[in-house]
Amino acid sequence: MSNAINRRGFFSKAALSVLGLAIAPKILAKECTVGEAPEGKRVVKKGDSTAKRIEYYLDATEAKGKNKKYEADANCANCRFYRKEKDEGGYAPCTMAANQYVAACGWCKLYRAQKAS
Repeated sequence: MSNAINRRGFFSKAALSVLGLAIAPKILAKECTVGEAPEGKRVVKKGDSTAKRIEYYLDATEAKGKNKKYEADANCANCRFYRKEKDEGGYAPCTMAANQYVAACGWCKLYRAQKAS
């Protein structure tokens, strides 16, 4: 009888492991998505003077390989200059962009990680 329990336990654990392998990438993926830019707000757009000055990328992953200051998982949403309390659909003012709205998924050369609290 103990063999049956061990086999049953083995197959239960094996099934859970396979399920975990199938689901884990979806849970662990850190895709950043934002909605449309808020209407009536000044938004930093690709190619405008502010974007050029701060080397702003609408998608932080675009900075990889193009800017040596870029670090993995760095984006506006976890930058100390991004004003989360005013977030509107994934956009919020950035103090380094003259309080213009930037995408949470964006990145610029002035990025600084939030201070640990």
